[in-house]
Amino acid sequence: MSHYGLAHTWQQGDIAMHMMALGLLSMFILSWTIIIIKSCDLWRTAQLAKQVEKTDLSSLFIEEKLKPLNTINASPFLVLAHAAQVAVDHYRNQPPKQQHPDLNEWLTHCLTQARNDSVLQLQRGLRILALIASSAPFIGLLGTVIGLYQTLLTSDAPRLTTLEQLTESLGDALMMMIGSLSVAIPALLFYKLFTSANKTIIHQLNRYAHRLHVYFLASHRFLPVP
Repeated sequence: MSHYGLAHTWQQGDIAMHMMALGLLSMFILSWTIIIIKSCDLWRTAQLAKQVEKTDLSSLFIEEKLKPLNTINASPFLVLAHAAQVAVDHYRNQPPKQQHPDLNEWLTHCLTQARNDSVLQLQRGLRILALIASSAPFIGLLGTVIGLYQTLLTSDAPRLTTLEQLTESLGDALMMMIGSLSVAIPALLFYKLFTSANKTIIHQLNRYAHRLHVYFLASHRFLPVP
């Protein structure tokens, strides 16, 4: 009677099967590491977005001035606030002849650059998840084909034994497919979820950048820290 399982597949496989199994295991560990880290980051960013929506800009700038730079970089919203502050300070500290002709254009440029940097940070790891989701099934399919091919090449026993070998090899090949799909499906699902969540955060960043832009142009001053 044939026995199927990961241990049996590993014992019966050759070096090619072992390499593919180790590749799938590495993809599994890497994908779930990214999933856990990204989930924590997105949850934290979502909480920061809720706080920012309820916080007055003036008090936020005072809070931003009192925080170290590494703490500011942990929040994409504080990054935007810091970029706006630096842009306006730089504009006002320049001699009149060296100032940018339009504060509106200069502030828009600085906020856009800071927003793009934050978007790149949000998208870190997503390409790896997409690559794992697209490549893992093909590794499992390749393992299936190699297993069946090797069985056909070595099947010189009687017919009954050959059928048993084919059934056993098919079971091992199916284990490779199951392993590859168990890697690819979570990677694909979380890639879609993270992409959707990033779109929401990017929309919030755009709206917050607009608030900052309007605030500085309307006030034409920076509130000092008491």
